[in-house]
Amino acid sequence: LVFVLSRSGKPPEILEAVVEANRRKVDIVLITEEPNSPIGALASKIIQTSYSHDSDEAIDTRINAHIVLDVLMNRFIEYQEKEVLDYESKDRNIESKQ
Repeated sequence: LVFVLSRSGKPPEILEAVVEANRRKVDIVLITEEPNSPIGALASKIIQTSYSHDSDEAIDTRINAHIVLDVLMNRFIEYQEKEVLDYESKDRNIESKQ
């Protein structure tokens, strides 16, 4: 699984990496303002952020993508913690039965 952050979905260097990942059958999640883009066409899933009207030089242009990434990472951590707790609980149940 590869997460790609791109406002336009068009940078050639990112597109090249996504084409290679796609060729290797890797799932791609694109976080972008422009879902109808070359990278969007190759993505397995697209998370569209709101459009920023400022220049790409300001941090504001990337804040939407960073918020999405933060939410995804927090959900992933919650999921992993639940998996560990479930595994430990099953392990304790097996030990108590022996």
